Amino acid sequence: MRNAILLLPLLLAAACGGGIEKQVRDPDTGETTTVRAGSGIKAPDNLPAYAPIYRGATIETSVTSGPGKGLISFSVTEDPQTIIDFYRKRGTDAGLTVVTEGAVSGARMLAMGIDGTSDAAMQVTVTSDDTQAGLARVSLVYVAPGGSASGG
Repeated sequence: MRNAILLLPLLLAAACGGGIEKQVRDPDTGETTTVRAGSGIKAPDNLPAYAPIYRGATIETSVTSGPGKGLISFSVTEDPQTIIDFYRKRGTDAGLTVVTEGAVSGARMLAMGIDGTSDAAMQVTVTSDDTQAGLARVSLVYVAPGGSASGG
């Protein structure tokens, strides 16, 4: 949580244009968190095959931690349910099962994992952008095999 508080000013600065990258090391755990925000962001190197960046998406923010944990936010012109269906298929093909899925106030959410473990998981939340017709905002949280969700 402390890293999130330290990184908030960086994310706000990136919203003003240009790209930034910053690494923050937690003095208690030694874990390094890398934040990328702004224009021209590339997909993180630690993305698992079941959680790729959706085709045609523009990455807005990437936060990675450890060997296989991260959060990516991106926008894409696509129907929100089509995006959820894409990630459900990718997860199912990789052996993940649906933990929960739902829709509330126009937002759709899908959480998948491997039963009884924290070895591999993802959560996708999709909302429609009220200011631009057809644009969806996506938040993708992932834990790659070996990334252990309980580690931070």
